[in-house]
Amino acid sequence: MPVGEETSSYYETLRRSYRPNDLRILFIGESRPAGGTFFFAADSNLFFFTQAAFRSVYGESLEPGVHFLDFFRFAGCYVEDLCLEPVNNLASTLRRAAHRAGIDHLANRLQRRHPNTIIVVGRSRSLCSSVGIALTQAGLQDVPRFELPFPAMSHQRRYVSELSALIADLRSKGLLPR
Repeated sequence: MPVGEETSSYYETLRRSYRPNDLRILFIGESRPAGGTFFFAADSNLFFFTQAAFRSVYGESLEPGVHFLDFFRFAGCYVEDLCLEPVNNLASTLRRAAHRAGIDHLANRLQRRHPNTIIVVGRSRSLCSSVGIALTQAGLQDVPRFELPFPAMSHQRRYVSELSALIADLRSKGLLPR
């Protein structure tokens, strides 16, 4: 993996390589982790626990790792972040400022996308408020939106449980493959 200014470009290129043609379910997170893991590198908490939720609904036939990313794209799912640079290592005041600074950029990235459902991963007031403003700016304020806890700091089981129930519901409504 590159370092320095090339790092963000590397992650965004990787992210775009998994963008579905027909976006159905858009997950919006805070940012990629400061520790260097990333959902689309198949090595982050968000990846592992999202994969666990899908496998709890689709069963063991859903292959793990990079194969799951292929299924995720095929299913019309995608992950965007409010902030393109890691913010989880920032003091709360700086983190909230980064959330506000990410609103316009996220709105611009979302304007041409029309998901059926939006899942915000993280329930902080600052994150949810900033994502809500970006969705309004992008014209997506009427899209059904759910908020799930981030799968860390003892919220993993709750995240998997809530996401599994949501996946089963979306699947029953035809928004995810059978």
